[in-house]
Amino acid sequence: MAHDDAALRAEMMALVAELAPAEGMTPSLLEGVAFGRSNRSLPRTPVLHDACVVIVCSGRKRGYFGDQVIDYGAHQFMVSSVPMPFEGETFASPEEPLLVIKVKLDLGVIADLALAIDPSFEAVPGAESVATAPVDAPLADSVIRLLRALRSPLET
Repeated sequence: MAHDDAALRAEMMALVAELAPAEGMTPSLLEGVAFGRSNRSLPRTPVLHDACVVIVCSGRKRGYFGDQVIDYGAHQFMVSSVPMPFEGETFASPEEPLLVIKVKLDLGVIADLALAIDPSFEAVPGAESVATAPVDAPLADSVIRLLRALRSPLET
């Protein structure tokens, strides 16, 4: 299984690298889905996130939510269940760029999503509207199918 996980992760990273050729956010062919790339570390900066899921394929992010700090990196995802301001920091290099997939969430389906998420999902203390969890093989497989489809206008 570990080999399969490594293969899924490598394919996901390659697809996002292809779909996010330039630094910054690149919209996808599907509304609400975008890809992000940074080839360098970026200092702590104010950010306003929509309700969204951010899946990190490589690199690392740190979010500052008031007094709380959360780190999430490759093969993890962060869920923000409500739009919120916070500060974000990026750790990346040309050899290991930050590559992310950002999917806006419909607030009406967040409760259903929360029930479907892995039981290891942990809320950040004091910031229950933000949580992180690892990307497991079934999620990676679903994301890869989405990424493959987003390479083609017809499949999208």
